[in-house]
Amino acid sequence: MTKVKKLLSVVLSVIMICSCSVCANTVFAAESPDEGQIMPLYEDIQSYSAAITISGVTANCSVSVNAQSRSYIKIVMELQKKSGSSYSTVETWTSSTTGMTLATNKSKTINVLSTYRLKATITVGSETIIVYRY
Repeated sequence: MTKVKKLLSVVLSVIMICSCSVCANTVFAAESPDEGQIMPLYEDIQSYSAAITISGVTANCSVSVNAQSRSYIKIVMELQKKSGSSYSTVETWTSSTTGMTLATNKSKTINVLSTYRLKATITVGSETIIVYRY
């Protein structure tokens, strides 16, 4: 009886170890190589990127998006300035098309003593996401 319990515990341990490694591989496979974080699965949005860079007194904002299939695509970029603990929009740019890809790049002269972020609202077909970049 004791040998059966030991054998059963060894078999269950091996099963648990194998199932944990399968879970770890599943999470690793879902990571986005661009962002280094787990990304949700979209039906209409294939991929997107957004960035803000500050160079001297200029803020450069860029957003690009790829659709799964030909769709209506819209990008609204907002350059936002930090005021206390909140942000307010200082400039808004909008681009749209019907197709599979859209990219936009805009620049704005800024106050180098202030903190800025990019808020991008991306719409592809029936999906809309909001992305912030600092």
